[in-house]
Amino acid sequence: MCLRIYKRSNQIIELQYGSSAKQPFDACSQHFKPFHAKYATLTTTSSETSDCPFEGIYAVNVPDGGLYSGLNDRQPNPSNEKSLLICSEHSSLNSRCNSNDHIQLQSKCTFNDNIRNFRCKGGWKENGTTYLI
Repeated sequence: MCLRIYKRSNQIIELQYGSSAKQPFDACSQHFKPFHAKYATLTTTSSETSDCPFEGIYAVNVPDGGLYSGLNDRQPNPSNEKSLLICSEHSSLNSRCNSNDHIQLQSKCTFNDNIRNFRCKGGWKENGTTYLI
């Protein structure tokens, strides 16, 4: 199996891995297809944060009225505080407003207002896309 390791930030690495190869020397040869390879993103367990990669207040557009984003949960559960309801009505993301490593997601729904605070662990840009952890 071919394994490529990318340092994304001081606290984040990403592993890109391909399929098993019959011979070790074939793993990263022309048979390795980076566009089809899987990724695993790893981060440190320390509480250290870093500056968020973008700054400002952004409108959050959620199609079809709303969705649950399960934070550490597989099943959305409105009574579970680890779940977050994001509505298409008046939701915003505030980045670096209170401090450089802070993001706040505010969702003002018809039946429920929800504010969640996050700290940025790290981020990177690749092919015009910004990734954030």
